[in-house]
Amino acid sequence: MRLLQGRRTLLAAARPHVTTQPCTFAGPAADLGSFRRAGCDNFTSDRWQPLRPAYHLTVPYGWMNDPHGMFELNGTTHVFMQYNPKAIKWGAPFWAHVVSTDLAHWTWLPPALLPDTKYDFNGVWSGAATVPEETGIPTLTYTAASTEVPEQGNFYQRQAMAVPADMSDPLLKSWKKPDTNPFLTQVAPGGTNFQFRDPTEGRHAVWLALTSPRNPEPLPKSHFALAIGTQQNCLGGAGIFTAPTMAGPWSYAGNLFNQLDVEPEVDGQCRASRTVGNSSWPGPAYGGPCDQFGAYCRMWEVVDMAELAPGLFMLKWDDQSHFRGLFSLEWYVLGNGPWDFSAVSPPTSPAAAAAERVKRTSSGNPSAPPVFGQQYSGYPNTSTATVAAAEAVGAAAAASGTAAAANAAGQQQQQQQQGIC
Repeated sequence: MRLLQGRRTLLAAARPHVTTQPCTFAGPAADLGSFRRAGCDNFTSDRWQPLRPAYHLTVPYGWMNDPHGMFELNGTTHVFMQYNPKAIKWGAPFWAHVVSTDLAHWTWLPPALLPDTKYDFNGVWSGAATVPEETGIPTLTYTAASTEVPEQGNFYQRQAMAVPADMSDPLLKSWKKPDTNPFLTQVAPGGTNFQFRDPTEGRHAVWLALTSPRNPEPLPKSHFALAIGTQQNCLGGAGIFTAPTMAGPWSYAGNLFNQLDVEPEVDGQCRASRTVGNSSWPGPAYGGPCDQFGAYCRMWEVVDMAELAPGLFMLKWDDQSHFRGLFSLEWYVLGNGPWDFSAVSPPTSPAAAAAERVKRTSSGNPSAPPVFGQQYSGYPNTSTATVAAAEAVGAAAAASGTAAAANAAGQQQQQQQQGIC
């Protein structure tokens, strides 16, 4: 097994060249509106933004990040990405939609998905696209975020889908959300809807591994399988959900991988690192008792999996922590499948976790290739001593702030008393 460190990257693609009416604007534009009124967009003229990347997809205005939902159908490649056309900040993202027939000339279409329903008004988050061979109808799956349940201080997250409104349209310009949305609300055991996001495609690497005859209990090939980022018992992981159809019903099938697989020493240490009194971590932890950016245990998001060669799979996840130099990191694990699911209920001690890992991954053949679930000892997490020091600094800062506030309050009271006298 190898664990590779990466950074979150944006979609690299061929030059985004859009065929629209001729651009007649000369020189730098005073603002986006005047540029558009001249019949231009950001891709048809190098006179306005000569330093715009030539081989990357970039949005005309606003915020963009995670590319997802890419598929090819009838000779047309569809690409979607997170997009906020309203401001240069994250906001409540849409799904931008671009298409190409040669991967060199791109056509921008209206956004495929908008945050326009009760269950996703805070954002159409990351997801994927599934094109079943049986129907050939693409299905977009995404995380629907809303603040319908604000008690835990984070977005309530469920999985939703969309299908083309008109399959006769070669560009699939319009997408509709079925009335059955959200199609998956139930989280994994020990999980929370405040950390439950980014579904993979339903017929790809996860499905290939689960339906493999090498799996002791193979999934029927007619079924579908998703991996979704979770936080179970405060442990980051990739939960597996399966269903006989994309519409459901979906059920939890186990963990593809989780934090104990690479860091068994954190068992029993998962807790919210932020406290109200700690100046470095204002407010409660997202999602209740578990911290999304924890010092020990963190949410895994944007999980993905790919088959690199027959029987060789790559698992990827992203985690975030304010207790290390690089806040956001992507991790990649290479291994062969199928594998044993990770423990749904973590062992009660680091020693028990390590023993369980040895028990579940030992094949009796030292030359056997690695399987998912083997511990990678080099996973660079912040050490316990470093975290303890960081927490001590935070506690000291909080205590100092409390003392200063008390002192200021005492002086104010004393001044008031003197004024009365």
